[in-house]
Amino acid sequence: MRLLALCVLCLMCVAGPAPSADCLPPNERPMYGGNYTPTIPRNPFESQEVARVAWAAWEAGDSATAMRRFNQAWVLDPDNAQAYWGFGLLTGQKLQDVGADSEAGVLALLQESAGYFDKALALEPGNGRLMVDAGVAQTGLYHFGQVSTIQAAQRAARTHRAAAQTLFDRAEKVVPDYPVLYFNWSCLAFYEGDYRRARALLDKAKALGHPGDAAYEADLAAVE
Repeated sequence: MRLLALCVLCLMCVAGPAPSADCLPPNERPMYGGNYTPTIPRNPFESQEVARVAWAAWEAGDSATAMRRFNQAWVLDPDNAQAYWGFGLLTGQKLQDVGADSEAGVLALLQESAGYFDKALALEPGNGRLMVDAGVAQTGLYHFGQVSTIQAAQRAARTHRAAAQTLFDRAEKVVPDYPVLYFNWSCLAFYEGDYRRARALLDKAKALGHPGDAAYEADLAAVE
């Protein structure tokens, strides 16, 4: 399952004007744009099957198909954590794909993505890899608060930093050999200004098989 690596995004880079989510068809927006209540009988088994198709589309880089299938999985079972996990990833990916047309737009996408991860974790609280993605979203919000001119985001930065740290701590107990965990934990340490720890975590990630990221590693080397 492919994971986001928000630490290598320039969160303050905006691409304007970005396509509005309202321009997308409802089945390419999470939960059909939030204006739809499933009425068909729940079918958790079929929901999981559709979610597997959604993950395959995500892995193939077909975001539109992935969103449609995650929506179908959600309709079949609104308590399917995989659907909310997918919504979180796809919402966060919008920052990479199209950016946002303002600081407020970046913040809204980050908050929306984090919210979906929170819903997924409430349904699968022991999922270590999900904890990592949720931690990545919190790291993104923390870093945004560091560089944003939005005062509310600045004030919330410490809260998001603590949340990311807690999620990574929990994840290490569940998936201690997961390289993506240590790569993104390294990013959190980098944003905290703890460059020695950032390097140690990056080295651990690469020792476990993470390919690293040239841009991030150059940024880290420049401040060491």
